[in-house]
Amino acid sequence: MAGQEPKGEAVIRIQQLSRTADKFNQANIIRLDKLVHRPILNGRSLLDLLKTDEEDPIVALPTLKAIADREAQTRRAPKGAGKHLKSLDDVLRESSIPS
Repeated sequence: MAGQEPKGEAVIRIQQLSRTADKFNQANIIRLDKLVHRPILNGRSLLDLLKTDEEDPIVALPTLKAIADREAQTRRAPKGAGKHLKSLDDVLRESSIPS
């Protein structure tokens, strides 16, 4: 652009991307930076949608929010949650040598 005013089409595209960014910001998607490149939208990433003008990236918002929320839940879950753990007595019984 070299200091020139953007042409009409560019101004419209910039406004669209700005509105899209505002909506994603309002959605407060946790770690969106980790999802931007991931091909989760019919084999396309959010960045792919943003680069083209074929489809409104806002359609991806609910999917990305659901994935981010699910991954955040997984990160918050204690490691080994839901796994059956043996008591120390059980382990000692299994590893002891019979007399």
